[in-house]
Amino acid sequence: MEDCVVELVADVENVLDIIDRIDEIEGEQRARLPKRYIRNAPDPFNMYKDHEFKLRYRFSKETVREVLYPLVQHLEKLDKRGLPVSPMTKLLLTLRFYATGNLQLVSGDLCGVSSSTTCEAIHTVTEIIAGKLREHINLPSTRAETEATMQWFKRTGGFPGVVAAVDGTHIPILNPGGERGEVYRNRHGVFSINVQ
Repeated sequence: MEDCVVELVADVENVLDIIDRIDEIEGEQRARLPKRYIRNAPDPFNMYKDHEFKLRYRFSKETVREVLYPLVQHLEKLDKRGLPVSPMTKLLLTLRFYATGNLQLVSGDLCGVSSSTTCEAIHTVTEIIAGKLREHINLPSTRAETEATMQWFKRTGGFPGVVAAVDGTHIPILNPGGERGEVYRNRHGVFSINVQ
């Protein structure tokens, strides 16, 4: 009986050794095969008509291309490992997030990337844009520039004496009720206060 147990234990050990060797061989073979990645996300430039694109991203297709040009060198992934997200996709993820305030998961789903990839893209693009603000946004520095800017605002929008404009944001509030409650409903149907 003891001999049978000893033989059985030896057989089990041999089987385990064989399984370990098979795992090693399979691991070596797997390590040699390069991974193939396929991202099959729709292209918003082809998917949407011009007005639909602008509704979703708040910029025209042409403006998005112009915005991308100075950013592209900072957004390209140099090592090309895995499945790199294109600079255009990173910019579109960020613009969609800015335009709609969607969760990053939703923005990522629309471009076929994960929530963490979306977060990284939004963070990267935002930092790059913030770093370039002084190159593209400035107030008139001379009296002649100030006069020209004031004339432009008057001619374009009928705003006399304006030198600059700042965009605002909507802060959600509860319906204040009363006769003027609807005054606080914004274009999205949410009650808010518009602040700058």
